[in-house]
Amino acid sequence: MPKTIIVGGGLAGLATAVKLLDAGIDVELIEKRDVLGGKTSSWVDADGDHIESGLHCYFRCYKELLPFFRHVGVYENIRWKEHTFLIARPGGNHARLHFPRIPAPLNGMVAFTNNDLFTPWEKLSNLLGLATTWIGTLDYIKTLDDISFREWRVQHRIAEGVERKLWNAICLSLGFIGAEDMSARPMATIFHYFATVADASQFGTLDGAPNERIFKPIARWIADRGGCLHTSVKAEALELENGGVAGVRLADGSLARGDAYVLAAPVHSARQLLPRSLRGVAYFDNLWKIRSVPTINVQLWFDRYVTDVDNFWFTADACFSVFGDLALTSPLQYNRHGGSMVEMCVAPAAPFWHLSDAEIVEMCRRDLARLWPSARDARLLKGTTARIPNSLYREEPGADRYRPIQRSPVANLFLAGDWTAQDYMASMEGAVQSARHAADYVVDYLT
Repeated sequence: MPKTIIVGGGLAGLATAVKLLDAGIDVELIEKRDVLGGKTSSWVDADGDHIESGLHCYFRCYKELLPFFRHVGVYENIRWKEHTFLIARPGGNHARLHFPRIPAPLNGMVAFTNNDLFTPWEKLSNLLGLATTWIGTLDYIKTLDDISFREWRVQHRIAEGVERKLWNAICLSLGFIGAEDMSARPMATIFHYFATVADASQFGTLDGAPNERIFKPIARWIADRGGCLHTSVKAEALELENGGVAGVRLADGSLARGDAYVLAAPVHSARQLLPRSLRGVAYFDNLWKIRSVPTINVQLWFDRYVTDVDNFWFTADACFSVFGDLALTSPLQYNRHGGSMVEMCVAPAAPFWHLSDAEIVEMCRRDLARLWPSARDARLLKGTTARIPNSLYREEPGADRYRPIQRSPVANLFLAGDWTAQDYMASMEGAVQSARHAADYVVDYLT
């Protein structure tokens, strides 16, 4: 069988491997870390506790991720939550945006109006503005990439309070940058997806840690079908010969050879692997115009349960924008100590990057206590942070034009990753969409 070398063991690389094996093409996947999953990975610390690289949820509108999960046998590990967006406010107050079981977008209209989060004018202005994304096509939405979400909101006369109370927190939760910095395209894309079917905006969480519940099962699926996975193996560079890729030079000096090659690494890592000579090609040079954002994920273990809510929360009143008690939402690996394990994404992370881990943990504990008074008297058993200096690509205005298609000008070289061109945004769904495109191009090349 023809053989493809895949560099990168994140979701894009793994999905590419699965799709190529389905097509009868042999794969060898190389991952520099000792765990799979990339930006969605998890691992076990010295205390035996599972640490996540980020707080992840799975939306019903994911049209490629969920079928992929079914295919590899991990879909049943998702626990679907009540179809409600919970907004935490100081003092234990909260708002519920509940989506009733009626057709979309009517259920969204009810959710955005039947709450005490917004004033009457804010509710009306929000509905009128969102309607353009509900009826617009994805081709129209792609034209919104040159303006920020805030500029789009102002153009559509959505009240400032709607952004301040909700949409800015959603921007920070999805892209780790605020409404003033994020392109209007990714936000308009999710509005469009959510308006398609009634349960599109419902989300779920894994029943446990990603490494145990997603990536180890996928690795077994690949190995059972003859695929080869290498962890703790670092790729150093691509080597060119006669206008094509001759192999991947590894840290031990050996050369991994195949018939086709897929770079499924984050954009900053992909740039490091490319030969300098390729900078003269606009396709590759554009990769240097795509920026990344840092992320900080924090875990707080308490000596008691500080909530009974099995769901995630959004907030505009803390240093983090989304959080949840994983002892309740993902109990298999996180309900270990007889108390809550609250996890949150600090966003934006850049202003706090200079702080020590201990300072960031205390900042998050203090803000959580303001939102949930029940956490004030709970004893913090442990606090940990997971920092990624270059995480998602920065979905800023104008970035879309630099995102490459998965087929490169080098005949046997292909790219995959949520930062490459696909219909969704930087996400697990986007990673799997990119994997389908990459695999299709590889199959066309090899057959």
